[in-house]
Amino acid sequence: MLILHIMPDLNPGGAELMMKRLIESHLDDPRFEHRVISLRELRAVGPALQAQGVQVEALGLTSTARLPGTLWRLARRIRAARPDIVQTWMYHSDLFGGLAARMVGCRRILWGVRVADIAEIGVPRPTFWIRSACARLSSRLPSKIVYVAESARRIHERLGYDPSKSIVIPNGYRMPPEAPADRGSAAIRRELGLGASELLIGSAGRFSVQKDFRSFIQACAKIAAELPRARFLIAGREIDDSNVELGRWIAESGFAERFHLLGERRDLDSCLAGLDLFCLHSLQEGLPNVVAEAMAVGIPCVVTDVGDAAALVDDTGIVVPPADPDALATALLAMLRKPEVELRALGARARARIAEHFSMGAVRGRWEQLYNELVRRDPSPDAAPAGAGGRGGDGPAPERKH
Repeated sequence: MLILHIMPDLNPGGAELMMKRLIESHLDDPRFEHRVISLRELRAVGPALQAQGVQVEALGLTSTARLPGTLWRLARRIRAARPDIVQTWMYHSDLFGGLAARMVGCRRILWGVRVADIAEIGVPRPTFWIRSACARLSSRLPSKIVYVAESARRIHERLGYDPSKSIVIPNGYRMPPEAPADRGSAAIRRELGLGASELLIGSAGRFSVQKDFRSFIQACAKIAAELPRARFLIAGREIDDSNVELGRWIAESGFAERFHLLGERRDLDSCLAGLDLFCLHSLQEGLPNVVAEAMAVGIPCVVTDVGDAAALVDDTGIVVPPADPDALATALLAMLRKPEVELRALGARARARIAEHFSMGAVRGRWEQLYNELVRRDPSPDAAPAGAGGRGGDGPAPERKH
């Protein structure tokens, strides 16, 4: 069975990394073959998949003016591949990938909705237009709409997405090694020159309005004033000393020497394993990957009540309203003041929760069930109308695994 994935881009974000994990889970499974098309560039995820033998292509979309040509090229690629299923991820791919697939007669289309909602601030206006177009076409283009979280399903159905197409499949995670019992032995603490006596609170994510790093830094200032041992680690794209705005907020906290900015890291599990506590401070999320990743190494979390974050942590952490630095600081302090044995017990329960409900094995099984049901429901091969994009230089359809 050939699944052709269509992504807007291949930067290492939540959707891209989930797709990568799903593909990697099938590398040794002869029943499934995955290929990937990025509308824009390969970025970091593309070469990582190519190195494992996955066929990945980028169409180089750089502007709206190039969209018609890119859509036509995408349709040609789909027609040449003749996939069993076209799986699109996020609004832009849902719309343009769905249209391109239909142009060449492909009926088995899975849309992927990765966010609960998009905040008005910091989101380009065209994204709202594309979401509205998806809502109007949701009863006709996709076979199923796969939501990453229940909150995403509820919100999008209210926006007009066809509820008869809805299915929720959360992200799946590999279970990394548990955080060391001796925090001082964690690699990230040695890298930063910290011992076991410091209390290390961490955060991770790309620098954006939706992540609300300013509220986190304001909460950290309150914690630093009360706990001299507190230190703060932040990792993510544009989280480094070159970020002037972030640097200004940290300077305004009055405790700049307590902050460690790591930038984008490929060893995030190792960084998380050195924490005492993880904090999600976002204004908007779907199912936040980084919270699950922290829980998977046994780190308890304080999260804002966005998307399915509260359902994810359940009773292993604390949930606070978004955009409320005081509430965030109060919750973080409450956790840090717990006896160490109690904090570690919370972390152990968090890890067990991810292993039971969100492991890659469990989630992969749900994707496989969906793929098989879709093919069984529509067993006839997808049509490829003569002249629809033409074969041109695309050549004959390659052989593939079923």
